[in-house]
Amino acid sequence: LMIGIKAYFVSQEQVRRFAISKDISFDQFKTLTLSLIPSNDKHTHQILYLDNERDWILVNSKVEFSEALRITPDNSLLRIKIVTHVT
Repeated sequence: LMIGIKAYFVSQEQVRRFAISKDISFDQFKTLTLSLIPSNDKHTHQILYLDNERDWILVNSKVEFSEALRITPDNSLLRIKIVTHVT
């Protein structure tokens, strides 16, 4: 089963769409998502998702990522926001 992703890259002022398998691991998802933007060792990233109450929720673990997938209805988009910080 596939799920659509709409990714807002805040620092780059870009929006991207792609699809992932609902079976993807959090580490694979994070690697795939962060590969879409230029980065270096001085950057850290936060990934947030828009929940069903319209709040942006930080996702830092496989448990949190599983919850993001669980509450995303079939045939709808998981909306994420990637915020880049310079360290």
